Amino acid sequence: AAAAAAADTKATGRTVAAAVGKVQQRSGLGPIGQHMISSSISSSAAPGPISLQHDRVKAVPINGSVSDLFLQKIGLQTADGRIKANMQAKFTQINEFVKLLIHTGQLEHLGQQQLA
Repeated sequence: AAAAAAADTKATGRTVAAAVGKVQQRSGLGPIGQHMISSSISSSAAPGPISLQHDRVKAVPINGSVSDLFLQKIGLQTADGRIKANMQAKFTQINEFVKLLIHTGQLEHLGQQQLA
């Protein structure tokens, strides 16, 4: 009975290995599940001018490239008008918050309130 179970286990193992091999062949996966990399780059494609359309300045409510005394006083900006490297994430967070205020109309509402 033990010999029959061992033979059955070996047969099942071969069947699973064969099935895995077929899946790898069909899916283009390598022997350890990595994608096969093709190195067939067309040499007929002539290099053209580089497009910089994606390289643009984002429209943000608070422009970080303009020197602002308030941004300097709260420690976000240097005296020469650059956002400090360690404060870039906080500056982005503030801009996103102001965008939400603009989108919801709350920024105009806050401008109309009297400060106490």
